[in-house]
Amino acid sequence: MDVTAGPSGLSDEQKLVHLEADTKRPLAILYLYGGALVVNGPAVHRGLAGTLAKSTGAKVLMVRQRLAPQNPSPAALLDAFQAYLTLLAPPPGSPHAPVPPESIILLRLQRQKATITFHGQEVSPAVPAGMALLSPIADMTNAFPSYENNAYRDFPTCAAWPRRPPRANFYCEGSTLAHPIVSPAGAEDWTGSCPLWLVSGQEQVVDATRIIARTAYPQSVSVVLEEYEAMPHIFFQVYRQAPQTRKVMADWVKTILAFSRGERPTSAAATIRAKYLAAEPMEFESLVPWTQAEVREIMWKKTLSYRVPAHHRELRSAL
Repeated sequence: MDVTAGPSGLSDEQKLVHLEADTKRPLAILYLYGGALVVNGPAVHRGLAGTLAKSTGAKVLMVRQRLAPQNPSPAALLDAFQAYLTLLAPPPGSPHAPVPPESIILLRLQRQKATITFHGQEVSPAVPAGMALLSPIADMTNAFPSYENNAYRDFPTCAAWPRRPPRANFYCEGSTLAHPIVSPAGAEDWTGSCPLWLVSGQEQVVDATRIIARTAYPQSVSVVLEEYEAMPHIFFQVYRQAPQTRKVMADWVKTILAFSRGERPTSAAATIRAKYLAAEPMEFESLVPWTQAEVREIMWKKTLSYRVPAHHRELRSAL
């Protein structure tokens, strides 16, 4: 929810009351927009967030994340985490009431029995109701075949962003690109995760999404994976009138509402074919040909092709 919206001349508290007047559910959507953590802001996604709010009857909170390279990793992650804690335990003087974790959609947290001191309160960062992601980027190393094979569907390279030799990532230091906090495709343990709804086109980063689905599924996590045939990255924003976009937006809303009711969708993986939008099932076990140990090794080796200092390549301290 963007409290700068609404009638002018009102205080933030009055704007919040004005915006909550149309809220039909206790559901809160924590909207973390894309942009590879180097571009974008709430204004770019206000229309999409407004559509979600109207379709779900929920409050939508967009986080103005700090962007790289001025604010590298983990700045954006900390901003998202602070926003989540603010929903759970509003600081003194906040105009909104606490939101229970089972009413929050879109953010995943670690499952640890620990509390965090936040504005003088002891807060338990419980896992939210679910995570519904469109075109997620789960591998910052760009180490898997889809990055090359599907490049023609996404964004071309240019002199400012050469492919050979690779240019180090703006968001984080090269040697940490493969860390699961930066690239969750490398995570080995998804036990206890909230339900995952992962939807993308057949884009450059789709292999990493498949890796997450393949890893989480046997760990008793509710996982729905859908790939839209021949669609590029963020196709739902590029082709707004396409039947694929109409379908994915309707399914997104339906999934968020299901999560808010505490439902755990039956796990399924499918390719959504361009013709008739027919769903062609995929087997989780065969989504990718690598073990998780091989995934981590592939990602780590790819970081060495970036501009990584010698002391990181040789696994020794800079001191």
